[in-house]
Amino acid sequence: MNPVQTTLITQLNDVLRMKLPSLLNAAVAAKKGFTEIEPNTDLDWSITTAPFLNADGANVGIKGLFRPENGVDAVPTVAPVTLPFHDSTSASDF
Repeated sequence: MNPVQTTLITQLNDVLRMKLPSLLNAAVAAKKGFTEIEPNTDLDWSITTAPFLNADGANVGIKGLFRPENGVDAVPTVAPVTLPFHDSTSASDF
């Protein structure tokens, strides 16, 4: 790499490291953690780890819940099934 390329890459990396976190924070704050995925469906999300930049691109881990637009979390109307478990003190029936 020639000196001009090295200088440009160094300066670009510095700007990305200094500016990108505040830009991502502003984008998250503007959305308030909600993003419309399709009509009448929102994704309530949060960032799980700090964004990671490398030569291949940017990685941002998120987690979230899908819900009706402007809705609340739906509570399941049925209880989860009881699963069998291993009890070494009794004979198995299955």
